[in-house]
Amino acid sequence: SASSNQFAVMDRGTGGWKACCELGLIYLGEDNPSEALKHFNNGLRMFPDSQKLFINAAHCYRKLKFYDHSRDYFEKAHELEPERLDICYDLIDLYDKLGVPSNAISLIEEMIDYYPSGKDLFFELAQRYDYAGDYGMAVHYYTQTLVLDEKDSTAYFYRARCHWYLGSSRKARSDLKKAYELDPELFKGFTLYDFV
Repeated sequence: SASSNQFAVMDRGTGGWKACCELGLIYLGEDNPSEALKHFNNGLRMFPDSQKLFINAAHCYRKLKFYDHSRDYFEKAHELEPERLDICYDLIDLYDKLGVPSNAISLIEEMIDYYPSGKDLFFELAQRYDYAGDYGMAVHYYTQTLVLDEKDSTAYFYRARCHWYLGSSRKARSDLKKAYELDPELFKGFTLYDFV
């Protein structure tokens, strides 16, 4: 029906791409991503601006381990709707798989503009700077995470490590103490000697 269709303009071609989408989803449901992909790509030939088809095809490519194609399709979907977080997390995952952390960082920074109180985005950003060995930036973003949620024991834990690497053992100890107070479970399997 027209009401369930998110697009205002109806045309005779609408039925065609929708049928392709439905067929593709059936094959995807049967765990046959290569057959599903044929239908999604047929649909895209009819309706090249369908975010739904781009996303579905991107998932197929990822299942088939064609990560670069998957990234291209998710990027097209992202261009169509830049504020959708789920697409961004898919892209971040692919940038990680493809070994391009700088792309992940740029995308997360872009998303933070849309979601300035998105604690998880700040944490993701902190983690990437942390892995890259940029502990100063990591501390900055772990701190932003904690501004948004002062009870995030994991952020204290990781920030402590960064302080330690930056040579600030007093701040490191203070963060570890806070992390331990919030969640002693985090420290299972550690001994005092891991921190001295």
